[in-house]
Amino acid sequence: MASKQSVMLLHVYHPDKRREDQEGTWDFLRAYANVVGGPVMHWPTTGEDGYWKALDAAWDWHGPLLVLEQDIVPTWAHLNELLGCPEEYCSWDFRLANGVPWSEVPGGHGFGFAKFSSGRRGNIVPRPQVPHVPWPDTVPTLHLRLGMCHVHQPCIEHHHGLA
Repeated sequence: MASKQSVMLLHVYHPDKRREDQEGTWDFLRAYANVVGGPVMHWPTTGEDGYWKALDAAWDWHGPLLVLEQDIVPTWAHLNELLGCPEEYCSWDFRLANGVPWSEVPGGHGFGFAKFSSGRRGNIVPRPQVPHVPWPDTVPTLHLRLGMCHVHQPCIEHHHGLA
């Protein structure tokens, strides 16, 4: 398992969207900063291209990259399981706004709280390694390019308009 200090945590959020849904995520991030002290990149994903710009900015990190979306509320157990997982690309399952887990939707995709190894990210070349696509297409496009995602269960807490 990689040490937590060698891990980059990329927090993608929209500063003006559903702030009440983001409170649990920010609470986790404050605790993470106090306990782990590893690098955290907070990236406001404003505009249609904000998500790919965030991923592009963090893509060359030398170790594992964790992506945490604005309305996902992880626990220490979620973090430790991701870091201890031998899979190069994995994510926690979460329920969509309609209550269905993303992993059960044909062609479903989701980062939510995901881990990408540097090796898996390095397979997407040439630069820019993250495709420059509008926000709704960023995650499904990367899912196609990254290959199969190992999905952790049960569903992680997701406040998609539900807080």
